Amino acid sequence: MPFQNATARTQSASGTRARSPVQAEPIHNEVVIPRVNEAILVDLLYGISSTRQPADLETEFSETQSEVGENYVPIGHDQGGNYFLLALKGADAGKVYYWDASRAFDISSDRQNTYFICNSIDELLSILK
Repeated sequence: MPFQNATARTQSASGTRARSPVQAEPIHNEVVIPRVNEAILVDLLYGISSTRQPADLETEFSETQSEVGENYVPIGHDQGGNYFLLALKGADAGKVYYWDASRAFDISSDRQNTYFICNSIDELLSILK
């Protein structure tokens, strides 16, 4: 189970929560970013709509492509508007990442602000159950 150590109950405006070694029940709408040992609350995962609208995968992809690049498609966001990304190409294809656009993590910078979460959307959904 990925939530062996529960999060401390502190939350920033970006939707991140510091991890602590306190045992507790997992919160089912959060994922842990392994590299920074932070929990991120998932606000929304995008779907497919017959019309172009916010939270539609096609709409979000076309509106964010200049920001996230052609190698990723946004599949959701946190409460701070940072994206969950699905890698589309290369060795990372199919893997899920978190884009810390707000630079909430201490180690984030202009050069490094994208972090691995898990190996697939199925794994992400399993974490969120």
